[in-house]
Amino acid sequence: MFWAGKQDICTVAPEGTLAIVLQQTDRVSALSVMDYSETLYTLAPAGIKGYAYTGGGLKEKFRAATDSPMLCFCAFDGFVYAFDSGYALHKLAADLSSDVTLLASASSADGFFYMPTGGAVKNSALYVSDAVNGRVAIYGDKLEYLNGLTN
Repeated sequence: MFWAGKQDICTVAPEGTLAIVLQQTDRVSALSVMDYSETLYTLAPAGIKGYAYTGGGLKEKFRAATDSPMLCFCAFDGFVYAFDSGYALHKLAADLSSDVTLLASASSADGFFYMPTGGAVKNSALYVSDAVNGRVAIYGDKLEYLNGLTN
């Protein structure tokens, strides 16, 4: 929700009541929630931040110390997976304190991606939307390329 040059994060109750839970000036490009930790993660130009829901609002708990700007991310099973501007896939701890690069490439060969625009995890597989290669790359639990969906 945009309001006077800010981007606020809101909740909507079942009866339709809208409540602002975080007011900020960062332009949030994505949100993700860790499945069991009740932590809300945001992706903005300033980086990835983790928030806890307390007292009717969100309070910053964690901030990633990454060197590269992140393009997109998803939180799953105790980790945050993020794609940086060099198209590398990072695995960050839930508290954003550690960052390990898992994959990096700009090739159209099987298993590599170029300009990832999103990611999701299901059944221990990571699905990466791969804009330039025009496909969804799928990686197994050991990050081995399984197959890809193409248009």
